[in-house]
Formats: sequence, C-alpha cells, structure tokens
Amino acid sequence: MKRPSKLSKTFVERVATPGRYGDGRGGHGLSLVVKCRVNGTWSKTWSQRIRVAGRLTNLGLGSYPVVSLDMAREQAIENKRLSALGEDVRPAPVPTVRDFLQHEFDARVARRRGRNSVTDAHRLMRYCSSILDTPVSSLTSADVFKIVEPMWATRTQTARDVRSFISAGMRRAITLGHRTTDPAPPDITRVLGPGRPALHHRSLPHRELGVALALIRDADAWWSTRYALLFLALTAVRSADVTEATWDRLQIESDLPIMHIPRTKNGAAHDVPLPTQAVEIVLLAKELGSGRERVFPRPVADTAISASTFKGLLDALGVDSAPHGFRSSFRNWAGARRGEISNPAAEAALEHKAPGIVGVYMTDDFFEERVLLMQQWADYLAETMGPVISERDRPPG
Repeated sequence: MKRPSKLSKTFVERVATPGRYGDGRGGHGLSLVVKCRVNGTWSKTWSQRIRVAGRLTNLGLGSYPVVSLDMAREQAIENKRLSALGEDVRPAPVPTVRDFLQHEFDARVARRRGRNSVTDAHRLMRYCSSILDTPVSSLTSADVFKIVEPMWATRTQTARDVRSFISAGMRRAITLGHRTTDPAPPDITRVLGPGRPALHHRSLPHRELGVALALIRDADAWWSTRYALLFLALTAVRSADVTEATWDRLQIESDLPIMHIPRTKNGAAHDVPLPTQAVEIVLLAKELGSGRERVFPRPVADTAISASTFKGLLDALGVDSAPHGFRSSFRNWAGARRGEISNPAAEAALEHKAPGIVGVYMTDDFFEERVLLMQQWADYLAETMGPVISERDRPPG
C-alpha cells in the first residue's frame, strides 16, 4: 500500500508491510509500527515520539485493534498537553523483586552490627539471584520453591532464612499495593518434610569454661584477641558487641561500671553491668591500645576483630566452643542456680525478650539484679581461671 501523508482507519486496518507510519503534521509524534510475527500474522502497535523533560523519548500507547486510531490520537494529544505543563508522562518503571529485597537487605544491615551482618545479607541476595529481575507482581510460590527445595535436606536453616528474607520483601510489596499475596509463606516448605535438625553453637559445660579461659589468657596470640574473648565470656554478650565496642560506650569510673550497647540484635539499647574482672581487662586495653578508637583493635588497623580470628584461636587451643557458646555456658550456669537467680534476670542478661504477651508487659531490665548476677558469674569463672590478667601482660610496678 502507498504510504499516506496522514493515517486513516482503512490504512491502519489493511496495511501489511513492515515499517513505521507517521500520522503526519499535527499528529503530535504519533506513529503506527507494523511488524511481522514468526507465525505470519501482523503486529500493529502505537508509538509516540515526544520530548519529556527536555529529552526525546518513545512512548508506547498500546496495540491495534485494542487501541483504535481515534484512541491513540486522543492519548497523543493528552501526552503532549501534560508534557507542555511540565509533567512526566513516561510510565513508571515496573518494580522488580530486586527493589524490595534490596530494601530488606538495607534494613537487615541497619538492624544488626558488624561485618557479619553485611556478609549474611549478601549471602541471602545471592541465593535469590534467579528472581531478582522478575516483576514483583509476577513472582510465584513455584519460583520461591525452586530456590529453597535444593538446599532443604542439607542446609535447612539456610533455606528457612532465604524464605523469610523473600517473604519480608514481598510483605512490603503487598503493603505498597504491588501484590495481594505472599509467595513465600511459612508453610511453603511443609511438603519437604522436617529437614535437617538445627545445629546449636558449640559450647562448654560451665564447669570447664574457666580452665578454657586460662588457656586463652596465656596463649601466644595478639593481646586484644585474647582479652576480647575473656571479656566476651565475662559479660555474656554477643561477639559484635565486643568487637565493635568503642571507648565512648564504656563507663568504668562510676560506682556501677557499664558497657552501653546502643543497638543490639533485637534493635534496642542495652546496658551491661561490668564485673571487676571485666573492668581490669578494660583498664589493660586502655594502656595497650595506644589511644585507638576501638577497645579491642586488630594489630595493624583500628578495625574490628573478625569472627574467624576468634574461631581460629579457639580451634588452635583445642577449646571445643564457639564464641557464641559462652552465652550458652552462662545460661546453663544460671539455670543450675534457679533458686538463687531469677529466670527474667538471666534472660535480661542475654538481652532476650520474653515472647508474646509476656514480653509486652515485662518492661523491667532487672539492672540491679544483673549487677550482682554478672559479678557472681565472673567470680565463679575466676575459681578455675585464676587472675584475669596474665602475668606477662601486667604493667611493671
């Protein structure tokens, strides 16, 4: 067919030659794009060449015959009018799964501290790489199942973490109106069976921990690694609370020395009473640290000690415990003294929140009771550990 100077309904209906056909002067950049499909049928779509925010761009206006010539012209005029008023008439980009999982990634890193929080979040994103570019409205439970099923038998907890990570992102998509259902609900793995039992952090019986701490104290290792582990055991806090500790978080000259943790794993601030043995370590660190910002710095830089450094020293000494296992040793000791130590105080020392409605009403942090509790724990360890400071590390005089 002869190319017309202006589109007509008859031409639009009958044209069967590939090409771009403009609507002529006054068409506001409207064109009909004709293509031949693989199956031999014709594709006819509307396109508008228009300047938006100072730049020329092509807008898709739909396909013929769903969108007629009259409808395409009306939309082209409306786009031209809105653009002249300074509005951006380009369609909003379709949000992808990546957008919402990245938000959850950032939230997890903000909630937790230390390098491990970033590493764990990156690990979760890598497991989700196959769905990141999927439009968030198109993600299905089958897509999620394909990710978690291969790891369920051997890495059950990882599979649970990945499912929870995806679910958190999709719940935000629901809140913002991009979805109506969660494609990663908790029961999605029900058909896979119980999976592998959860593995707990290795820990020592509390009666053996003092002897292990003496080995750590006297080991041939960098001073801050040794004393950070001792401080970790004496305070029963999490590793990141010690490795990220800076001097502005410590109050050791008051009647009740404390370490202030501005944001714990649970997202709340927490004050840790320091027993006299922990204060001794802090005073030694102040002398050996040469004015560094961190209480327990690495040898070559004022940066946090890594979890692998702690693990390497424990393994080298044959100590059958993970750093986090010191908390288990403390909790078992406190549980064995049930008549003397209240359960709420022991849980508060670990910065655990009571579940359900109990946690809503239990707002006391049991600080006074924890002051006595942590000193009793430190004295108990000292019975088999001996002095907390090694003779070789004591300053002369």
